[in-house]
Amino acid sequence: DGSRAAEIARQSLKTQWEQLERFPGDSKSATQVVLTLNTLASAQADQSLHRDAIDSLRQAIKVSRDLRSRWPEQASYRRDLGISLNQLGLSLSSVGRTERAISAFEEASKHARALIRVYGDDAQLHSMLGSTLNNHAFLIQQLGDQRTAITLYRDAIGHQRLAVNLAPQVTRYQVYLSKHEHNLRNIRGEL
Repeated sequence: DGSRAAEIARQSLKTQWEQLERFPGDSKSATQVVLTLNTLASAQADQSLHRDAIDSLRQAIKVSRDLRSRWPEQASYRRDLGISLNQLGLSLSSVGRTERAISAFEEASKHARALIRVYGDDAQLHSMLGSTLNNHAFLIQQLGDQRTAITLYRDAIGHQRLAVNLAPQVTRYQVYLSKHEHNLRNIRGEL
């Protein structure tokens, strides 16, 4: 249940924020705060509380950016920032803030691409980028720019296909690939 998940996340956050305030340089505490804020935002979005989700994600992004500035070589901080930005794009698009949503998707994609340049054989990163590109394409499609949406869907499919090839045992990658392919067929009028 989304409301129960949100309540558990809020309770966890209280303790995590206190820990982070006591030890501001503790990267483990900061990472926990980011992950819990992302969980809270997902629960809020599931309940259509997109404005609350946006607030939670902005906090997560602020902490993630601080972590990245302190430890730029730590790939997980960049990955977590990309995840938060993708979720932010979804919530912003749900409340009609399309330009900001597009910016969030573009920044999330930029971080994922930078990670892929270093960790090109990481299926999770390719799947993350594929999902972000698919979300971006869907929004662009709704705005009427079919050509750009098709390009983004093709890119999403390429990265998701790589994820499937790198980790065929992860069934959700195949599910995501099917969704991306469905979206491309839909925009082309093949359905």
